[in-house]
Amino acid sequence: MFEEQQAQTKAFLKLLARYTTTKIDLHYIHDDTLRDRSTNKKLTIATDISIDSAYRVLKEENAWWKNKQRKENVYWSWSKQAESFNVAFVDDILDDKADVFKQKKHFCLIQTSQKKFQGFFLLDRYVDSDSLVKIQKVLRKSYFGDIGAIGAWQLHRLVGFANTKYEDNFLVKIASVGDTVLKTSDILSYYDKLNTPEPKQEQKPKPEPKQTKVKDRKTWKDFYDEDKSQADLKYALYLLHFYSPEETYQILRRESPDLQERKGAYTNDYLMRTIEKAQSFFLS
Repeated sequence: MFEEQQAQTKAFLKLLARYTTTKIDLHYIHDDTLRDRSTNKKLTIATDISIDSAYRVLKEENAWWKNKQRKENVYWSWSKQAESFNVAFVDDILDDKADVFKQKKHFCLIQTSQKKFQGFFLLDRYVDSDSLVKIQKVLRKSYFGDIGAIGAWQLHRLVGFANTKYEDNFLVKIASVGDTVLKTSDILSYYDKLNTPEPKQEQKPKPEPKQTKVKDRKTWKDFYDEDKSQADLKYALYLLHFYSPEETYQILRRESPDLQERKGAYTNDYLMRTIEKAQSFFLS
């Protein structure tokens, strides 16, 4: 009954095992918890196992049946006991950045819903957990990924299982595979450059703060043309000429219509990412 799904799971695990020896953990997260975290219906299937043995464990668990009949979503993560990693991760990559990922032939792109992807990047050497987090912060910024998913032991959806969070029960699948290997030292150097404080200079008079009230300021409606998300981005870009990112966030939250209906529990994250993307245009 689940032969095709099982074949996809096996193919992904085989691909992963070909390039890394880091061990993994396997997890269930029930559909109820995806919609309401307070329910906390989570279960660890196995800990600190080799990737080669993961498929056998899932078969013994009858995991595909549980995914379909009990709405148990299946995830994997690096083992909590692991100390070195050579595969980095970015969550919630959207369509436009997924195309960039494919063009650059990065290691593996996983599609987790109709419009979202998870990206895996192969590194040229193993790094510790602190370095992995730094690398993932740099990659997340490049691909506008999830701000909260940069931890070394972040959970990843497993290929071959349905994502029950959406009505179509989207089947998680491999979207692309590439052979690009990232130079770890270059990424870490870039991270250090971004996070090194500027050398102290002679005190100069502070510039006047940004204007917090703008006469005859445009409103969200001035930027709306059928696509509300595009209007949010254009309005954010406009506001950043006059307001701080924090003030822009509050204005967008107040003026953009139907935010809660459109974005639900991801409203805050959506606004932060929209402002961050606007800043990237504004500063370029």
